[in-house]
Amino acid sequence: MLFETVTPEECGVRSEDILSFIDCLCAAEPDQESHALLLIRHGKLLAEGYFSPYRQDMAHNLFSISKTFTSTAVGFAMSEGYFGLDDSLGTLIPMPDGAAEGAANITIRNLLTMSTGHAGEPVHAGGASRYDIEDWATAFLQQELKWPSGTMFQYNGFASYMLSYLIYQKTGQNLIDYLKPRLFDPLDIPVPFYSKDAKGIFIGFSSMRLTARDLAKMGQLYLQNGVWKGKQLLPKGWVALATQRHIDTSHVTTGEDWNQGYCFHFWRGRHNTFRFCGAFGQMCVVMPDYDAIFVTQSGFDNDKIKYILECFYDKILSRMQDGPCQPNPEAYDMLQRRLKNLSLLERYSTVSPLADRINGQEFRLEPNKLYDSVSFAFTDDTCHVTLFGGQNLVFEAGLKAPCLSESTHSHLVAIEKEDFATLSATAYWSDPHTFVVTARLLPTQTILRVTVDIKTNTAAAQTIRGNL
Repeated sequence: MLFETVTPEECGVRSEDILSFIDCLCAAEPDQESHALLLIRHGKLLAEGYFSPYRQDMAHNLFSISKTFTSTAVGFAMSEGYFGLDDSLGTLIPMPDGAAEGAANITIRNLLTMSTGHAGEPVHAGGASRYDIEDWATAFLQQELKWPSGTMFQYNGFASYMLSYLIYQKTGQNLIDYLKPRLFDPLDIPVPFYSKDAKGIFIGFSSMRLTARDLAKMGQLYLQNGVWKGKQLLPKGWVALATQRHIDTSHVTTGEDWNQGYCFHFWRGRHNTFRFCGAFGQMCVVMPDYDAIFVTQSGFDNDKIKYILECFYDKILSRMQDGPCQPNPEAYDMLQRRLKNLSLLERYSTVSPLADRINGQEFRLEPNKLYDSVSFAFTDDTCHVTLFGGQNLVFEAGLKAPCLSESTHSHLVAIEKEDFATLSATAYWSDPHTFVVTARLLPTQTILRVTVDIKTNTAAAQTIRGNL
């Protein structure tokens, strides 16, 4: 492990405060889940834990943390002379027929600060899926501008795509390939999974996957102002420029830490922090005043992710000390046991006098986007589940422990266009006549839940943070 492991007390953090923070995460609302956490201070690892079935070696969906890597690539490209912050699109690439008025004047700075002037993304126009658009750059440039560029923050993933597109046009390399010798190799991060558009260009705004440890390396690099193992890895001055507040975000409704201003694809936060931030609670919080970083990978609804930061500030950051704390071996041992045995709440039950009523039977599902009916077949310890529709989904659910099943059903996953997932599924009787199957699509944040009520002879399927 790159980071030396020490007791939290050696770096001014109390083990009992980390335990209190974990208690808060475990006390979140139903279906709001933490998957991983790391706390690093003074370059030392104080705490690391994974909520089973999520694991240390699992590359987890980053969603918009992907934008951080796009921004970093822009920093390299500017230092290498490919373009400048105030260069406009009209001077960098040809404008398509039908380009919107003002589109040619959008600058690199506008793209980085999400201030292009668009009211939204072309992906959402007419309810179309982004993957139904063949030429994303043209769609972006043809979309009408509502405000003058540079005047209004409006979150826009296609601004990130355009930066990736520009790097491809100017360097001849996909952004991920461009970053490999400049960033991934020096940090010893394997080339991550990522999605491409129809032209093979990295989408820029989402889809990357990294382990929590690899994300911590990126956070530590930014905490150290781009220096890695004594070498200036990032362009000098880039971190200070890229992580300062560039535009007002007081109108954003996600939470107070989203109102502190937007940087170059980073968010400013309270306590002089800045964050890599992605949907459903993917965060790397960099705390320069405390020489610390906090990484969390999660499955929280977007309107609830502020809970994670509020708990962290209250239980840990506000109680950090400048010097070492009094050693507390008992609390430290308790913390180690807790971190080693973290697990998401699973419910099991093999007992119901009515189980034979659903064994081998097919039930019509309440109307949904994908499936028409469901069937169950029991063995001693598992339930074989089949969802019937345009594309059947088949998996095993454990009655005593989670069962793993491979799946290519990317259509269930929210936001991303995934090519695979592993289902970790359990099943239980919530009462003698109600059977519930819960399947997590690893490494995503999507939960599939199927319920059958024998009393009413009805069944339903739904996804949490998914597309059903």
